[in-house]
Amino acid sequence: VATFLAGAVRVYFGVHSVSQVAWGWLFGAALVVAAAALERPFLRWWACASPLARWSVALLPALLLLGCGLLLRELLYPGQTPPPDWATRHRSAVLRLTPLGVAADLVLLDALALARWAGALLGASLAGLYYGGSAARQVEVLTWRARAIHTLLGLACGGTVLLAGELLVRRVGAPGELLRFALLLLAVGVLAPRVGRRLDRRRAAGANAAPRAVV
Repeated sequence: VATFLAGAVRVYFGVHSVSQVAWGWLFGAALVVAAAALERPFLRWWACASPLARWSVALLPALLLLGCGLLLRELLYPGQTPPPDWATRHRSAVLRLTPLGVAADLVLLDALALARWAGALLGASLAGLYYGGSAARQVEVLTWRARAIHTLLGLACGGTVLLAGELLVRRVGAPGELLRFALLLLAVGVLAPRVGRRLDRRRAAGANAAPRAVV
């Protein structure tokens, strides 16, 4: 539902056309089908893989994304200008979204955006590496109370990383953005669940240790 709503919002604000969003949905669906088909063979390989192989698989997607993006930026970006209708829709959308701001120019293969997506992929892959290393690290959230606590912890961790990382991005640029989003996914995917699990265990231990009335 969120995927389709996001596509509709992109068309509504004029940032993308209907055909672009439709192709994006088809590409995403193809990725889902491919992942579902490869999941069982991959998990069988993962169970027997060495630590070096696991680390390589965790790091490779983000490095490939970053490397291919930088290569395309160097090969295609110099001398390239966006089509006029792209630039017009972009300025119009920026003005509608930030009426008091200045319409920023459309930049193809923006370095910050590339670093942001590569960092997010890196953080998600490292979180998967963490949980794939041991079944004991899995976190089960079974009650609505626990879900609320874990959600608040995730929001707190994510917000802290984003705000603190903003200072780093202003100093070092794209490398700081990559690090910020890698830490964001790790904080939301690993740190917050670990803290939540400890709180759940303490609460359960306190409930078991509480004295009971004898009738």
